[in-house]
Amino acid sequence: MSRERSTSRGSANRSGAAHFPTPEAWARCGSPRDFPLDPPRRARGRCGRKADRAAKQPFRFGVTMNSSRSARARLASIAAMSFAVASLTLTTSPANGDVSDASLAPPPTYTIDDVTITEGDTGNQALLFVIARTGDLAAASSVTFETSEGSAAAKRDFTAWRPKAIKFKAGQASATVKVKIKGDKVPEYEEFFYAYLSAPVDSVLTDTYAQGTILNNDPGEPPVYTMGSAQLVEGDAGQTNMLFTIHRSGDLNFAGSVKYYTLGLFGHAEAGEDFVNKKPTKVSFPAGVADKVVKVAIKGDVEVEIDEYFHVALTDPVNGDLNFFPFGYGLILNDD
Repeated sequence: MSRERSTSRGSANRSGAAHFPTPEAWARCGSPRDFPLDPPRRARGRCGRKADRAAKQPFRFGVTMNSSRSARARLASIAAMSFAVASLTLTTSPANGDVSDASLAPPPTYTIDDVTITEGDTGNQALLFVIARTGDLAAASSVTFETSEGSAAAKRDFTAWRPKAIKFKAGQASATVKVKIKGDKVPEYEEFFYAYLSAPVDSVLTDTYAQGTILNNDPGEPPVYTMGSAQLVEGDAGQTNMLFTIHRSGDLNFAGSVKYYTLGLFGHAEAGEDFVNKKPTKVSFPAGVADKVVKVAIKGDVEVEIDEYFHVALTDPVNGDLNFFPFGYGLILNDD
């Protein structure tokens, strides 16, 4: 417990357990040299008796209202020295005495660049992604590599990579990753896919992905798939098929395929209520064939309503590309 001692010159609270001379004793009796940290039990003389009494009192950080200027100066000096020692302790590594984190070299960083390759007619070509590591290379580290589709499709155009750790030895600055590109003789547009970096170990990423571009080397105009539009009178009951034509233009010397599906429009025709929804469905084109007809079932009713629209869209072309606007409109004409 703390206790309070009052005098005519001021008051002071003393708390703690260590027995040191108080600042009052320093101020009244001279230099701190007169009061060692562990003073003798029987100090002689006037100041010695005061020192002995002071030593029996718990030490407190502070001074009385009547402390002398010299005592305050000594306390300020001691506080400054304590702060300097504490700062030195916090900023120095206890293991080797070196200055810590502020002066350590930054961890290595990873980057990956875009790559372009010509497809080839047969077999596989190797597209090479280079992963560069810069910075402090003194230690080993690793990063994860994987691929994802763009306009180029895995299995058909390139061999995909699932996430895999690429390990770097101490001192190693780069690593090369091979992605197999599959050749063919089908005229097509440039295709691309992506390579991604993630999960760096003892390192950081400054570039997280790169693009792999596959250049076509086959003569002829690449096929293009286009979805046509259609309309139909609704009817009062049952279902009636609305017919849509998918057209393929360009070089038709090769077989191909594309998928179609339906989309409702807000405020117009809704899937399940006005027409039967169609999930992505594959339509195959043999060599030389330009057109294919697909069906969407329209549901009849006796409600008076406006003419309603919905969309039929194309996706996933094989041996060809999609028209800039790969949608067709279906118009349901009200007859009530």
